[in-house]
Amino acid sequence: MGACKQQASQTTKPSYTNMTEAVYASVTLKAAGQYMAFTTVNGILKKVQVTEGDVVTKGQALFTIENNTQPLATENARLGVALAKNNLAGNQSKLKEISRQIEVAKLKLTNDSLNYQRQKNLLDNNIGSKSQFDQFLLAY
Repeated sequence: MGACKQQASQTTKPSYTNMTEAVYASVTLKAAGQYMAFTTVNGILKKVQVTEGDVVTKGQALFTIENNTQPLATENARLGVALAKNNLAGNQSKLKEISRQIEVAKLKLTNDSLNYQRQKNLLDNNIGSKSQFDQFLLAY
């Protein structure tokens, strides 16, 4: 039990001396009643309408902000409408062309049908050749 001996107590007394170490810290000081101002729109700050220390009232303009977002959005929408109208006009001309092609195809079908019937009647009466009839049959 030699390790459990009581050791003599040590005491320390304070003394006044010059400081030899310094501790550095970063702090932010805020004034009592300090307010943060925020805007609800994006933009560029064009003018500060108050100076430090001015008394302001509720609703008073503090800053002027230039916001080009709305005019740019309006211009983009206008260009989109113009493009849509242009595309619609282009599609309408394509539709008219397709309608004309359908009409031409219908007329060709009618004409080929008449030629086929004529050639069939001729072949039934032993007039004309089988190869001529086959050509009209293929066209029909």
